[in-house]
Amino acid sequence: MITSSSSSDSEYSTHYVPPKKPRGWESKGPGKSRDPNGGDEFKTSNDGTLIFSKKLALTPAQKRRAIELSRGVKPGNKHYVALMTYTSVHTGQVTVPAKFACDHLPPENKKAILHYKGHEWPLSISYKNGLHPYFSSGWKEFVKDNNLRTGDVCLFELIKNNNIVSFKVHISRY
Repeated sequence: MITSSSSSDSEYSTHYVPPKKPRGWESKGPGKSRDPNGGDEFKTSNDGTLIFSKKLALTPAQKRRAIELSRGVKPGNKHYVALMTYTSVHTGQVTVPAKFACDHLPPENKKAILHYKGHEWPLSISYKNGLHPYFSSGWKEFVKDNNLRTGDVCLFELIKNNNIVSFKVHISRY
């Protein structure tokens, strides 16, 4: 973009103003950057990458809890972290980072299974406006059965299971 401004030396001076970066590309500090596709990535010491849900604002304690949870993930399994907010606990929906879904989940609405402590919960992965994935039907039952609360940190580990989308859930309580 080119703009004009007045200056004391000349009536107008023209200078180049670079276009703004897309929303979400701003740096989030060392080792972490914002991804415009809806997730943050954070390199962990065990040579893994944690993908966080969009707009996730982890405190240092929550970040430590997420890193601890990631140590329980089977090497090679893809995973992401979600902080349980009021919305994710009380509305029956929790978002899936778009980058994670784009890279690892089928593009259409799909059934999935959550595994936690030897139990299974079927649920649906839906897409709002075709772009924003979230766990819908079945999520509310998982929250209730496992007494999830605002502030809990959940790590969702994708388990390779033929045609079935399955996640092993790791929970760190607030």
